[in-house]
Amino acid sequence: MKINKKKIFNLILIIACGFILYYGLVLSLGSTLASLIYNGILYGKYNTLFISELVLLIFSLIILLLRKKINILIKHRMGFLKSIKKGMPLIIISLLILLSNIYDLSSQNIDILNLVSLIFLAITIGLAEEFLFRGWLQNEIVDSYKDNRRQIIMSIIISGVLFGLVHLINAFSGQDIFTTIMQVIQTSAIGILLGSIYYISKNIWSVVALHSIYDFVILLGEVNSYKDCVNNPNISVAMNIFTIIITICYSVIYLIGAYFILQKSNVYKITKEEITEEIIKKDEYNKNYAKKLIIVTVIIMLLSSMFIPIEDANNIQICYEYEEITYTEGEINYSKNKEFILDNYKFYEKNEKLNIDDLINNKTYIINIKDVYNIYVYKNINNYVIILNCIDKIYYLESNLIEVNFDTLDELFIEFVTPEIKKLGYFEVNNTKYPLLTSVIEDNFIIKDKKIMVMK
Repeated sequence: MKINKKKIFNLILIIACGFILYYGLVLSLGSTLASLIYNGILYGKYNTLFISELVLLIFSLIILLLRKKINILIKHRMGFLKSIKKGMPLIIISLLILLSNIYDLSSQNIDILNLVSLIFLAITIGLAEEFLFRGWLQNEIVDSYKDNRRQIIMSIIISGVLFGLVHLINAFSGQDIFTTIMQVIQTSAIGILLGSIYYISKNIWSVVALHSIYDFVILLGEVNSYKDCVNNPNISVAMNIFTIIITICYSVIYLIGAYFILQKSNVYKITKEEITEEIIKKDEYNKNYAKKLIIVTVIIMLLSSMFIPIEDANNIQICYEYEEITYTEGEINYSKNKEFILDNYKFYEKNEKLNIDDLINNKTYIINIKDVYNIYVYKNINNYVIILNCIDKIYYLESNLIEVNFDTLDELFIEFVTPEIKKLGYFEVNNTKYPLLTSVIEDNFIIKDKKIMVMK
């Protein structure tokens, strides 16, 4: 057999170029990229939520294994891109929200670590929740009750509504009831839409992608903030009515999308048999519907900006901003003590309250501030500085405690809303000590001039 030297030479050249390119990228970008991902996951704003969702993802995979549904990861009826197109309602609204958030962030420097952290969180949410609600729950219901067309539709609706109802748990995390109910309505509609896409396509990865992209663009608006904004509970009745209308409009768009997906895929003709490849091939996405949906969605967004009550426009949410301060030198001090004895006083936490023992008079004072789970006390010249760590709040007091009525001492504390704080201490510079608060992602804050400042 004659050896083609030219082909061999070309093959060697291609392999050599491939290795040079591969190792060149690894050496030049590999460590930088690895460091970015590592620091983003470890110190990014969303690291705690990411780990929480990662646990849920593992749980979802275990459920799929136990129920012998793990094959959903590889068995599909429809290609990824074709299936993605079915999610036009989510794609349109996600794009509009993305453009709005990009506009708001255009004047800021994006926090790269937070952005990396957000990307991983959004992907993990999409994987965990879609594996659980579409991959397991919806398949479980459909496989058990798909005797006729009505039961198929009801199975998709039930799994979608359950997906929405799960978001009621946000009310236990401090979210107000009104916002939670609006969220449940909208996520139920999204769940039905995603369930319809999944039932027709059997492509779990397409609904994972749609879900992840939607969550990413929703959260992107606050990627730079140290603490997420919260909904203002004191907005007007007109604003509440407006919110209800917009929620219903979006939900209707999602439900119309689900209706068209199921109708165009002949789901009403299905009895006990699966959708065949022939039906899938005949199914063409309704382009007129897509155009109408784009127009309706854009009109809703424009109307929302026109008719929103002007006086409430800037008060829909309460956002916390912290002044930045820079120090080139200074010393950070922490303590693992659970109680502090200074002069004639003993300070300690008991039953989620600050307790102060007067060691001379043998009296104990209980300060009426709730949910205290960590304290820090030190002396700054002649004053006692007391820091109380509560859920998303810090209470701060600086006083000499002389001629102070301990029974009303709680009224002297200053309250600050902060990100989740894990360590308390003080920062000393030029012989002055400032209360130091370190968040779970290692951001450092000090209290100066009765204000929270973030150290850069």
